[in-house]
Amino acid sequence: MSWYFVRNQTAEGPVSEAEFAAAVAKGDVIGTTLVWREGWPNWVTWESQTSDAGRWTPDQYLQADLRTPVGEIWGQAWNWFWREPGPLLGYILLAVLLGLAIFVLNIGLSILLPIVGSLVGFVLQGPVYVGLWYMLLDRYRGGTLNLKNLFRGFGPRFPQLMIFLTIQAAALMAIMVPTMLALVIMMGIPLIQQANPELVIPEWGLVGVLLSAGISLVGVTLYFYVAIAWLYAPLLVVDKGLDFWPAMQLSRRVAYRHPWGFSWFLLVVSVVAAAGILLLGVGLVLTVPLSLLMLVVGYERQLGRLKVPSAEATFPPPPIGTAAPGPADPGNIPPREY
Repeated sequence: MSWYFVRNQTAEGPVSEAEFAAAVAKGDVIGTTLVWREGWPNWVTWESQTSDAGRWTPDQYLQADLRTPVGEIWGQAWNWFWREPGPLLGYILLAVLLGLAIFVLNIGLSILLPIVGSLVGFVLQGPVYVGLWYMLLDRYRGGTLNLKNLFRGFGPRFPQLMIFLTIQAAALMAIMVPTMLALVIMMGIPLIQQANPELVIPEWGLVGVLLSAGISLVGVTLYFYVAIAWLYAPLLVVDKGLDFWPAMQLSRRVAYRHPWGFSWFLLVVSVVAAAGILLLGVGLVLTVPLSLLMLVVGYERQLGRLKVPSAEATFPPPPIGTAAPGPADPGNIPPREY
């Protein structure tokens, strides 16, 4: 079926679906462009016919404003929580109980088969956490709280998700092992000097402390860099269908488009989550869900408009109607695009 669209106050067409998809990809057809196809009663804007209109491709995020206004995000998360505290707490608690069950299973298997137990725990724990995030995200978008979404990570995107989780775990481990070793050395040298000054030459001891302190500082910085940069990557894999590497790249770009603002946002989220400890741990029942909701609101604010380009364009069915105007009829072409 042929397509027509208005460009420079002129109707262009007929074009095939492939040609029309190419026009959309080139930007000749945007959300406000008037389009028409056989069987439609009137010219309509392209954005009224597709949920992808007005969305961004990954490359377009380089030009997008990706700020994270902490006050607005906190306000939206707070209002959301108090609209339905019971359901949110109930479903989050179920997800936590599932996570605890996996943890217990992991310990039990690790006692019997150490390597197998650790692998089982790793394979199960990560997707469930991402599933919790996705379950809340779907609710925020107007869906229902559905426990099936907890297992979203085990669906078709499971291989890509596991590749990402493996890379992330390996990277963090490679950073933390030398960092922890340096910390042990930094704290151990003064203790050894106190116990037996003859074992360590003072000048070399000072050099060792300074060097290990420097390594520790670099390691902690790298750890937080990786953790912040890849924060959104697992949800991009499950929610947006990106493969692991594009998801990691886009997550990093988004996080460090406004690095200080994004870091401040995550610091506030962490403080909110930890604040429940001040109430003898009971407050965690409130603060942990609030911190999760803030992450969901922040993700949707920054990445909710992402669309993943596909080689094959899909078009919605035309509206019901028989009195289709002739696309070349000047009376059906407005003087300009609105």
